[in-house]
Amino acid sequence: MHFIRKLVSGNLGWSFNNKDSVCLSYITPKLIATSVPATGIETLWRNNRDSVKRFLENAHDKSYKIYDLCIEREESEYWRNYGKCYNTIIDSNIVVNSKFCRDVSDWFSKNPKNVAVVHCKAGKGRTGTMICSYLLFSHYSESAIEALSLYGEKRTSDGKGVTIPSQKRYVAYFDTVVNQLDCKINFKAFRLTKVHITIEPNKFGIEGMKLVIESYRNEEFKILDNFALLKSENSCIFDKDIQDVELENDVKLEFEGTIPGKKKIKLFKLYLNTLSIEHYDLVDSALDCEKVVTNNQIELVFNRSKLDYYLFSRVPWNNYDWVRAGCGVISKVSEVGCFGGSVQKRGSKVL
Repeated sequence: MHFIRKLVSGNLGWSFNNKDSVCLSYITPKLIATSVPATGIETLWRNNRDSVKRFLENAHDKSYKIYDLCIEREESEYWRNYGKCYNTIIDSNIVVNSKFCRDVSDWFSKNPKNVAVVHCKAGKGRTGTMICSYLLFSHYSESAIEALSLYGEKRTSDGKGVTIPSQKRYVAYFDTVVNQLDCKINFKAFRLTKVHITIEPNKFGIEGMKLVIESYRNEEFKILDNFALLKSENSCIFDKDIQDVELENDVKLEFEGTIPGKKKIKLFKLYLNTLSIEHYDLVDSALDCEKVVTNNQIELVFNRSKLDYYLFSRVPWNNYDWVRAGCGVISKVSEVGCFGGSVQKRGSKVL
């Protein structure tokens, strides 16, 4: 059983206490990352919930609090019986990150022995996003790069902790919130005016694609609009003037495909926040685009260049290449920059 769990956990770190071995890592002496505590047959490849509880109480007595980020299941009730659970459904959201950080800070202030135990499903990406946010909030780390590096070093054997581009990007956003905005979040509104996407010929039988645009409003993502992508012999092309799609706060762009037989599949999605448009006004030199965008326009350029992680990493996914999208600015910003992004590599789904 232990061999199976070690195999499934891959590069994640383990901790040992008496007879218990759990996939759990101390990022700092007070911040702990782990995977979801499981029951039943899942204990063959995941942490046994009773083992996690026993480990924590042996190490920290009653001075721990569980932060449950798992959207795949509801594990919170078990821990609430001990009065130690904070549950949040996280889907790339700066406000949620801020609330999480304040709660952790309040918990630590109650007792110097208190520790925070953070988990999502695998205990890696979402967990790392929130822990890195707190490292910035508490000034344990002074930059997104430093926070991500520390998390990767402590959580994994190869330094690859938070790897999904959208999650890295939100750590960078939170760096801006803490170090440039003094934790005061003031989102700007933008209006999407044009999207132009050119997709390379694919060999996976995708007949057509659809772009779904969602914005985070009233504590949930709501669909603002969706558009079909036309297909030619050599590529899928989407070039459309868009009316009245206002973007503010967190934005999700999701791409769906249709395969022969009319079956719809979700190809990939990416998250961004309008906060970045004003504050990331310089572009990584590897981008093949202008440094400054005039006439209150913002360009999102997607190419095969190697990009700084503050933007997105660029990895081809299913041979698709998303080339360009543009937004017109509602608010009066004299100069805004452009930033780049990527299509996701095959095998995972979020950018």
